[in-house]
Amino acid sequence: MATLISTPQQLDDIRNNLSGTFELSNDINMSSWGNWIPIDNFSGSLDGKGFVISNLSVDKSGEHAGLFGSVSPTFIKNLGMENCTIISQSDYAGAIAGYINVSGMEYSNLYVKDSYIEGDLRTGGLFGQLNKTSLRDSFSLDNEIISRGYVGGMVGRFFWGTQTLTNCYSASKVTDTQYGVVGGLIGGNDTTDTSLYEGVYFDVNVSTQSTDPVATGKTTAEMQTQSTYTSYDFTNVWGISGDYPYLQMFGTPVVPSKQESRSATTFVNDIHSHLDVKLPPKIQSISVNSYVNPIQGYSYTHKATLRNVGTFTLPISSNVTTDILSVNVGTRNVFSFVNPINSSVTTDVFKANIESINVFSFVNPIYSSVTTEIVRAPIQKEINVMAYMRPLQANTDVSIYIPYVPVMGYISVIENRSRTSMINNPSSVEVKE
Repeated sequence: MATLISTPQQLDDIRNNLSGTFELSNDINMSSWGNWIPIDNFSGSLDGKGFVISNLSVDKSGEHAGLFGSVSPTFIKNLGMENCTIISQSDYAGAIAGYINVSGMEYSNLYVKDSYIEGDLRTGGLFGQLNKTSLRDSFSLDNEIISRGYVGGMVGRFFWGTQTLTNCYSASKVTDTQYGVVGGLIGGNDTTDTSLYEGVYFDVNVSTQSTDPVATGKTTAEMQTQSTYTSYDFTNVWGISGDYPYLQMFGTPVVPSKQESRSATTFVNDIHSHLDVKLPPKIQSISVNSYVNPIQGYSYTHKATLRNVGTFTLPISSNVTTDILSVNVGTRNVFSFVNPINSSVTTDVFKANIESINVFSFVNPIYSSVTTEIVRAPIQKEINVMAYMRPLQANTDVSIYIPYVPVMGYISVIENRSRTSMINNPSSVEVKE
């Protein structure tokens, strides 16, 4: 059963059981520990379980500097290292281990970030030197690595034996101060056996290096594009979100905003004014010059990392009830007629005797053809239809005085054509004396 490690002291106690099996149970902050003495000759195993060791500080005069000085044989996996300072006055320096000599063992899911690593020779972000080792799904990001030679972003030197390097990348600054044995990912490759290198890249802009013995150089834009990493498993192992790839087991990295303060000095020209002063008993003009001191201001510039985050909302459905007014316009022929009009006329006959005479007159049926435009709509319209009647004619045998008789006609508008017959009857007047 693995021994759980949750404190800096428990981490240090590994040196008391060099062949033991260990697991981290949480992140460990080493900022209060002071100078860490690397654990040498470790032959056990360490599973970080996706946790991070941060703020580890090593300053060693001899060789083999890192969390572990030398390892053989063992495996280390699922471990992150952040904000570490590793300095060796001699050879073999790396954040996780200075020197690893393991035959057939695989190291996986490892990363070092935001750290400073310096050694004399054989210095790398994760390891100083690897012998006969398989390394996969690991990365070195935003570190600064310095050495006189055999210096690389991830590993300082590959030495003898078969090496397997799969799906690894480095985006760290690498500096060789003397010998020129340097690479963006691997500093020097001195293997003699056939080795396998697949999906290994380094950032040519960040590393300030243009070559590497085993890895392919890419620009920063390419390194932050998923399509660059054709062999990486972005379903189960890796993730990417507008930045460099990260290992899913450590969670999505939180990128803090970067703030910088810059001073900016601004000036206002002197302001001059002229003042006339009257001093009795005499008048005297005095020029008074005034000015404003230069105004200094400060501006702040905030830099932040912009990420694209995709969000989704459910479709929005709305139910709208609308009232549609349909208006049909058409032209129809409407035939109208006036029924015969019967009139009763009382006349005064100029004779000795005055009698009332009923005069019956008939008006022939009046036919009119009126073309109207009817608008069908929800509202009622008034349509003025004008019909015309022929003059009234009466035939009498006597001279009579007929006063003005108002005649009223009613017009009915129907859709179907009316059929009527015309009857002409003579008017008759009967006079009695």
